Amino acid sequence: MKKWMTALAFVVSVMLLLSACSQSGSSTPASSSTSGDDSLQKLKDKGTVVIGGTTTGPPFSFLTSKNENDGLMYDIAKRVVEEMGLKSKTEGMLYANIIPALEAGKIDMISCGCVITEEKKQVMNFTDVVYKISEGFVVKSDNTTIKTLEDLKGKKVAASAGGLYYNNLKKMEGVEVVTYKSTQDMVTELENGRIDAFFQDKPIILYLIKQNPQLKIKLVEGYQSQWIGEVGLGLPKGADSLTQEVNKVIKKLQENGEIDSIIRKWDL
Repeated sequence: MKKWMTALAFVVSVMLLLSACSQSGSSTPASSSTSGDDSLQKLKDKGTVVIGGTTTGPPFSFLTSKNENDGLMYDIAKRVVEEMGLKSKTEGMLYANIIPALEAGKIDMISCGCVITEEKKQVMNFTDVVYKISEGFVVKSDNTTIKTLEDLKGKKVAASAGGLYYNNLKKMEGVEVVTYKSTQDMVTELENGRIDAFFQDKPIILYLIKQNPQLKIKLVEGYQSQWIGEVGLGLPKGADSLTQEVNKVIKKLQENGEIDSIIRKWDL
């Protein structure tokens, strides 16, 4: 009798253990299925995507003479939002303010010449690449001594804070790197002799000089770009479901040629 009771107790114990393991195993999929973020659904519920760009970064994003936000990246972002079945609204601001605006929830998407870097990935999500850019090496129009990166030793050079060009310039010995809030500020400082050179996206400089031939600046002749930057749309940190959806749309617009068509529209 005792042996029978002992055996029965053993069987019951095993069954309870197996039951516990089964319940533990089944809870993992249930938990993971609800772990996804709701960023996509929240934006769908909101209905309107606020797209943030810079006011001084033509042809990517800028403020026109009619006080309207325009540019290549705005065109791409608005087309993406339209394909998602949502409405869009644009907000122009200084480049230095654009990531803080995204973090504060004032805008839903960044659309400008925002190069993807590991530093920026710490505070925001990036979509897949929509455009590649390289640097413009800018000096005063009458400068004949600065021709290469080596010529920058002992010089004061400007670039946008935290960007690809800034990060690379900081690695160069003997170069004093300073930052300004806008491209126009760098142009003014260069023309007034307070800096010796600055770096900005080459398409921005080409567009700027074309539209304002009176500016006393030029691209260094013969300089071959060293730093290729990849540009994507910026989204809030952790908005993974939204990022995945936007990437699907970007892939579709790349495959059907619409993004290439927008790029050609801006002579790029």
